[in-house]
Amino acid sequence: MKKTALILALAGVLSCQSSEEVVELRQKVDTDKKVSISKRSLGQESIYKDSANIIYPVEFEIKHVSSKVRDVRLYYRVDDIILGQIKHFMIYNGDTDSIIYAIEDLQYNEFPKSIVLRQYNFRKISSEEAENLLKKYGQKSLSTIKDYEEVDLTSYKEFKKDHPEMIEKLRKIPDSIILSVAVKGSEPQLIRKKIEW
Repeated sequence: MKKTALILALAGVLSCQSSEEVVELRQKVDTDKKVSISKRSLGQESIYKDSANIIYPVEFEIKHVSSKVRDVRLYYRVDDIILGQIKHFMIYNGDTDSIIYAIEDLQYNEFPKSIVLRQYNFRKISSEEAENLLKKYGQKSLSTIKDYEEVDLTSYKEFKKDHPEMIEKLRKIPDSIILSVAVKGSEPQLIRKKIEW
């Protein structure tokens, strides 16, 4: 709780930080990573009977990481709420699709070329909407999806074209990622990147 409050407070002073970013990120707005449907959220006990999870991928290319970087912590802010890693979202290596449990543990020369954030326990749609989407993209019925299974629909790039009304809902409250970067020989930097849906 204290950690979340601290990050929110620090996010308010982002305009005071140095203009030279030690970690440069660029969002791949039209990513080819897949939008998926699941019945059960990571770490939850019960299956939703009247709704399903829709998982939207967010991909950021890592364009530059300064050799002065000593630690990077990533926070995912959605609808003015800081999400909890593992409970609400996971970070993936964009090249290998393998999970990165702690981006702050990566060394300077180990940073991937891109990272992908995937929400798990946050965006809900009705079972009827889920069934319609699964049918549209030629996938199995919601009733046959296993508890922890994720069923890919199509790339985010295509989904955005097919369902502009759903993407518009994501834009109502700006979402962002916040990097807290420890830098050798200077004060930590906070870097906020707005998510472009």
